Amino acid sequence: MTLVRNISTGSRGVWHGGKLVMVEVGASAMADDFAPEWFEVIDADDTADAAPELAKLTVAQLKDFAAHEGIDLGEETKKADILAAIELALEARNAAN
Repeated sequence: MTLVRNISTGSRGVWHGGKLVMVEVGASAMADDFAPEWFEVIDADDTADAAPELAKLTVAQLKDFAAHEGIDLGEETKKADILAAIELALEARNAAN
């Protein structure tokens, strides 16, 4: 699973969890499969670039991202709390490297 941004000139689809998800120009989404000519991969290890993109994701997409990255969200259910937990984990991971 990869966080990608639509860099094409129109709405395009990615596959996520066996479903086609339409992504508007400039928007981001989690994807299992996508066309590299229409999407750019957003490096989740670069917290400065990833954080604004992560904020655009839904709660379900954030939970998927956290699970894929091995980030424990504990009992967090609110978007702001989930996003904060992810950002904190990514910062800690970057500091360790």
